[in-house]
Amino acid sequence: MSYERDIFMVYNNGDEKKNVAHNTGGQINEDLDFLQQNSHKPSIEFIYHWIKEEGREMAALMEAIEGKERIYQEINKTKTKQRDHTTELQNVLAGKLTKSTVKGFFSKDSKESIVSNLEKKIANASNDIESLTLLYDMILLILSYFEIDRFRANKTERYYQVLKKSSTVESKNIDIASNFWKALLKNENVAEAGDFFDDFMQQRPNLVRRSTLKK
Repeated sequence: MSYERDIFMVYNNGDEKKNVAHNTGGQINEDLDFLQQNSHKPSIEFIYHWIKEEGREMAALMEAIEGKERIYQEINKTKTKQRDHTTELQNVLAGKLTKSTVKGFFSKDSKESIVSNLEKKIANASNDIESLTLLYDMILLILSYFEIDRFRANKTERYYQVLKKSSTVESKNIDIASNFWKALLKNENVAEAGDFFDDFMQQRPNLVRRSTLKK
C-alpha cells in the first residue's frame, strides 16, 4: 500500500516493525505480493466481451434471415413481370392494342419482332425465378435445419461457460482477498489497535458542541 510506504512511515519514524503491508520479510508483505500477482480480472470483463460477441453473431444471423426475405421479394417481383409479359404476349397475338404494339408502331418493329422480344423476356424471367427459388430454398434449408438449431445450442452452451468462468474468477478473487484481510487482522499492530470509529462516535457529540460554541 502506497499510503503506508509514503506517509505512514513518516508517522512511525521509519520503524518498519510498525508497518503492516510493507513489513519487510513479514507474512503480510508476502500476502500482498500474492494478491497483486494473482488477482484475476473481474468477471464483468468476460460478461462484457460475451455480450459484444452475442450482438455480432445475432446481427449476422439476422442479416442472413433478411437476405432470405429479400430473395423471396425478388422472386415475387420477377413472377409479376413474367405474368405481365405473358399477358402482353397474349394480347399481341390476339391483335389487341398494347404497350408493345404502340412502341412497335413508332419504332417500326414488326409483330414477329415484338413477339420474339416478349418471349425472350418471359424465358429470362423463368430462368431468374428458377435460380432465385433454388437459392432461397438452399438458404431456408441451411437456416431451418442447421444454423438456427446450432445457433441455439451454441448460445445455450456459451451462457453456461460464461457463468462458469465468472463464478471461478470471482471465487478466486474472494479467496485471495479474504486471505489478505485475515492476514491483516492477525498482525499484532492491527490486532492491538482500538476501534477508531467507536471512539470517534463517542467523541462526536463533544466535537459538535465545541463547534457550535465557537459560532
